[in-house]
Amino acid sequence: MTRRQQALIGLTAITALVAAVVVLMVARGSGAPSVAIPSPSFPVVVGPTGPGATGAPIPATAARRLADILNEMHTSAFNPDAPPTKGSSVTGGLFVNWRGVWDGNLSTASDNTNVQTTGLSDDQNGASPRHDPVTDLMYLRNLRAYKFYYPSDHSFDADAARMEPIVKAEFAGYTYYRSWIYFQLRDLDRFEPGAGWDQMAHTFVNAVHRNFYNSSAGTVVDKSHSNYRTDFAAESAAAFADAGARYNDAQLTAAARSTAHHLLADAQNPTTHLYPLQMNWSPGGDSVGQAQIKLGEQAQTLDALLTVYDHLKDPQILASVKAAVDQLYSPTMGLHDTLSGGFFFSVDADGKGLQSAYKESRQAWMLTTVDHLNREVGGQDQRIAEMQSVVLSKLWQNALHGYVYRTTPSFGVYTNHSGPNHTSVDENFVTSEAMGIAGNVLAP
Repeated sequence: MTRRQQALIGLTAITALVAAVVVLMVARGSGAPSVAIPSPSFPVVVGPTGPGATGAPIPATAARRLADILNEMHTSAFNPDAPPTKGSSVTGGLFVNWRGVWDGNLSTASDNTNVQTTGLSDDQNGASPRHDPVTDLMYLRNLRAYKFYYPSDHSFDADAARMEPIVKAEFAGYTYYRSWIYFQLRDLDRFEPGAGWDQMAHTFVNAVHRNFYNSSAGTVVDKSHSNYRTDFAAESAAAFADAGARYNDAQLTAAARSTAHHLLADAQNPTTHLYPLQMNWSPGGDSVGQAQIKLGEQAQTLDALLTVYDHLKDPQILASVKAAVDQLYSPTMGLHDTLSGGFFFSVDADGKGLQSAYKESRQAWMLTTVDHLNREVGGQDQRIAEMQSVVLSKLWQNALHGYVYRTTPSFGVYTNHSGPNHTSVDENFVTSEAMGIAGNVLAP
């Protein structure tokens, strides 16, 4: 069972029966396609009921928020004119972001979508329109997850049918070592078995191993730059470990073990046990390329290493992850916000250089990590409860119907000074990435 197939959040403390019908926002503009608004009654917990369903349920609060996410994305996220991404010839996909006050009317999309930190859209700034295929993948994964838990609800069937050929075209030949993608494809296979996702996942992980695993280095290396992202390396190790077990491939299993141990020996800071964002590789020893640690990336790194542990049962890996998680909560380092909850933006791998002016929505991945660690060693209940509150309530912007890229330390809309002539800009842009991450976290 993979990390994405296990229960994500144990909300057994919820005891009140929730039977209220969810009231969801209707499509806000003539440019949005019509859809039946979902209205499941959401009992306290919702068990998997789709084909081949196994595993733990999700709580009602998470199910409701997932429906909020998908309904808002139905209204505002889809761009029929999104340019094909590399390797694909299919037009269409998601906007990178949209103004939370936009009504979803496509006739005004050019001024209200793909907004830059200057407050101007790509179109207003004369830039080429952006299109990130990874957000398309997360969106489809979350649509299929919703259907998996609510098979009789057809509200988002048309959205999923529209996205599926786009995603398949974008990832049929995808080979970059951002191996978290492997687990998205595995999730899609679980939620929609027999649709070709298993083969895509298998092809992808083999391509990463072939193109990025350096057998002499014993780790993955981006050979075009002689460096590696530590989160991508950990995710590759996790994908190798899962695929090695799933397909009985000893070569992949060996690569998983070697890559994980290389990270522990060569990348992990010996004092904080944390991982710099980027390492430079050389035969004589690795060196730090970028020391900064962003919370979301670090959480994915540690969660991926726990997945390697799930398969290899190497106690050194588990001990190193536990030490790193404890350090993230260390009051001495200050990355954890003990006043408002959650985490500030970043810190350096040595525990210095804290950046606390804002918080990033990618910290939602920390909920997955502490829950995963709790299944291995226990003792994480308080951390889980806090991160549940952060993801379900604090990061969610009610007035904007969604999640934004970054917030103030108290989880309000962040204001920068990157506008024309350094004018202030309220970053009230709901982002496809933040919405996708929250959906992944809430619907395991």
